[in-house]
Amino acid sequence: MRSLVTGANGFLGSHLVETLLAAGDDVRCLTRRSSDRRWLDGLPVEYAWGDVTDPDSSQAATRGVDRVFHLAGLTKALHPRQFFAVNAGGTANVLVAAADRTSPPRVVVVSSLAAIGPAPSDQPPTEETPGRPITPYGESKLAAEKVAAQYRDRLPLTIVRPPTIYGRRDPETLPFYRLAKWGLRVVVGGDRRLSLVEATDVARALLLVANAPSAIGRTYFVANHEPVSLDRLLVLIALAVGTRTVRLPVPAGLIVAAGALNGQIARARGRPHMFDRDKARDIVARHWVCDARRIQQELDFAPMVPLAEGICRVAEWYRQVGWL
Repeated sequence: MRSLVTGANGFLGSHLVETLLAAGDDVRCLTRRSSDRRWLDGLPVEYAWGDVTDPDSSQAATRGVDRVFHLAGLTKALHPRQFFAVNAGGTANVLVAAADRTSPPRVVVVSSLAAIGPAPSDQPPTEETPGRPITPYGESKLAAEKVAAQYRDRLPLTIVRPPTIYGRRDPETLPFYRLAKWGLRVVVGGDRRLSLVEATDVARALLLVANAPSAIGRTYFVANHEPVSLDRLLVLIALAVGTRTVRLPVPAGLIVAAGALNGQIARARGRPHMFDRDKARDIVARHWVCDARRIQQELDFAPMVPLAEGICRVAEWYRQVGWL
């Protein structure tokens, strides 16, 4: 099979590329020439230079492929319109290009739990739960899903929604490991539960749905079987780092204020930062959980990486590359 991966140079994308190569696929990566491709260095992939926001790039990249895995997306931006231009507009460009092929490829669109939003209680939403995103990023991912829904009659298409993804190469979880190394376990007041999934498990799920005819037209959450409390997650990180930590409760208002200030600094510098007012809203939301039983029941998929083991793998990788 010849597979196109958009966003291949990113954290999840690079794991998917490795999974596809191990399965024997020829892999084409749609990426900008200026992008950091360190996780793809040395891999036998073909590059299609361009950007999902450019319709011509998408047209060229989709020629002759059997499958399209659309992962490219923006996770930080200075203005909400930038999220929509890339996450919704880029999805439209890729799907238009795929639908224009004489033999349309199998398409897997990677969305996010952010498109649905946090749960009002620890009762996890299912794939049928209406989306109520709380940030422009989440709104743009829900908009991308609505774009994808318009192509269900023209393309063999599946949407996959992971929650928080962790794993090797992930810079977003690094601050929690560094805080643990400094002996701190920062917890935003109140019980908070999270659904998590390791990156290689997501990559396995994406390949599985791409190969399963019964997955066409379906939407799937992909997550570990049970959510975990934030405090328990931070304890596991401390154990992986090998330190004893002090639990430090932080008021939600302080997190929001710090995010707003950091966002203002980012705008003044003209460079988006991962931690801003919207990210702070994500952090203080009570329950980022989802019910991932559908993919298990319909496709017999189950995550293979236990949380404690995965957290230890990440800590070891951070040490090896000098991040920790």
